[in-house]
Amino acid sequence: MIARLRSFSGFTLTEVMIAMVLLTIVMGSLFSLIIRAQRDYVRQREAVRAHEGLRMAEGAIASVLRSAGADPYQRGEARLDPDPLGNDAFDNLRVVSDFNPADGDTEDLYEDVEIWVDADTLKVRWQADEVGRPMVYPVESLRFWYYDVNGTELTDEALMSGAARVRFRIVTPKDPRTGATERREAWVYLRNQT
Repeated sequence: MIARLRSFSGFTLTEVMIAMVLLTIVMGSLFSLIIRAQRDYVRQREAVRAHEGLRMAEGAIASVLRSAGADPYQRGEARLDPDPLGNDAFDNLRVVSDFNPADGDTEDLYEDVEIWVDADTLKVRWQADEVGRPMVYPVESLRFWYYDVNGTELTDEALMSGAARVRFRIVTPKDPRTGATERREAWVYLRNQT
């Protein structure tokens, strides 16, 4: 019986230690590759989210601005308010118009729209007496510039309501770790303004 035990010898302690060290090195390398791939995925996902959010916000703001001044029944309710929050920064906007449907009032959905940035979220109110809803997150800044028909920038808030063109810029963080941002800038011609 003693002779049989000697014939079935196993690994030596040195061999087991070498195998454990090699296994640790391989597993460590594998985990570092997995973690790096996961970080790259998160970084790409955040960049895509920022880009898509910018595109969505740009389209929504341009659409709202295009309706500015629509007042087919000439009731005088349509208006473009360049600073409804009154902070003199032109980072917010209110557009009142009669187009959805054109029925002589501005109480329908999308006819009294307000857009602003609250902390790091672009918010929108689609109808009067409604609570603002988040549209895009995160947003670093939103800014509007107003121009007359000759292309002269309007700096007096009283004249901005009669602007013929509006330029706006939205900035979102692209990668919070590096501080990189993505910005989107667009011009909108206000076809209903007189």
